[in-house]
Amino acid sequence: IVLRALDQMGRSDLARIGCDYLAPIIFSGGFGPESDNPGEGLWALSEHALFTGDAEWARRILPDLDKRVEWLERMLQAEETIFRPADMRTVWGHYQLGSSIVCLPHEGNHIHGRMDWHSPDFYINCWACAGLRSASKAAEMAGDARRAEKWSRMAETLDKAIAEELLDGYGNERDSCVAPYPCGIPGGEEEKLRGLFNRWYDENRLTPEGLRKPQQLWTYFEAAQIHNAVLLGERDRAWACLDGFLSDERWMGMSLFIEGEWNAMEMLPFGTGKYGRGWLQKGAHGANMPHNWTASEALLLLRDMFVREDGDRLSLCSGVPKSWLKPGARFGAENLPTGLGRVSFECAVDEDGNVNITFDEGGEIPYQLDLSN
Repeated sequence: IVLRALDQMGRSDLARIGCDYLAPIIFSGGFGPESDNPGEGLWALSEHALFTGDAEWARRILPDLDKRVEWLERMLQAEETIFRPADMRTVWGHYQLGSSIVCLPHEGNHIHGRMDWHSPDFYINCWACAGLRSASKAAEMAGDARRAEKWSRMAETLDKAIAEELLDGYGNERDSCVAPYPCGIPGGEEEKLRGLFNRWYDENRLTPEGLRKPQQLWTYFEAAQIHNAVLLGERDRAWACLDGFLSDERWMGMSLFIEGEWNAMEMLPFGTGKYGRGWLQKGAHGANMPHNWTASEALLLLRDMFVREDGDRLSLCSGVPKSWLKPGARFGAENLPTGLGRVSFECAVDEDGNVNITFDEGGEIPYQLDLSN
């Protein structure tokens, strides 16, 4: 997510440094070799290649993509639990039972995985499918038709399995932050996904009065869930949380996002005394600050509200609320990087409530102004 945010904020130079570091590291979870790692790595590396259009770099990392696909194949076919030491376990993780479990024996045609000490299989398999789909496109760009075709077939098969075997079990905070962003809509079941998402969101993100219920610990989940509300056309639900999320008093005084219980995490250099040791402090519940995962989720959410790629065109302003469409209002983006080129545009609402757009992309990029719910 951080690497994706760097690309989309115009710092592909920094994203390349991160991708080069990530490429040979298959499993990087602090809890152990978590099942979502190979799919996430495939997605991060492949999406960077696609965003930059760098076919030579894509060809160079194909062996690293291959290794991740091989792990996905092993997990999809696992007849018994697979174990492997992880590359980046925390110190305490080395002493935890189960911290070397990659996955459990497969169920149906999907991975029966393990991450964060539980098995959120919808989340894990969505990442695997997204990684395979992106890797197929990257291989095609690199001129490797064999890999592209194989990985595309694997993605199609897994996508079908997710829709048929896992979608009905949708219902936790991870499920609600993985589809349609960033992993797509399983099996094309958009209406079904929207219904499941709305039910979860209304029960967990909103009060009976329709007001925000803040995510108390894992703030990146709330940012991604708001993002998915936008992409599913649920603008009212998204904005019921977004205003409060962006101005939450727990972090705005320091202009950064947090993870974990307030005042029980590493908050240096803000002078928190005995809590200054973060994860190493007995009883602490939080990680280092600032929390770049949450910051990146928030950046990607705000970016997609104004500009997002939709196939071979751009969708503009799909997250803009009706309350902005008042005479005299102006909003837009300037020199924003996209996978189709940099764009600038401004929307102006005239005295009759009509929205007039000035679009300057430095070339011919198809777009659609999407201001309706």
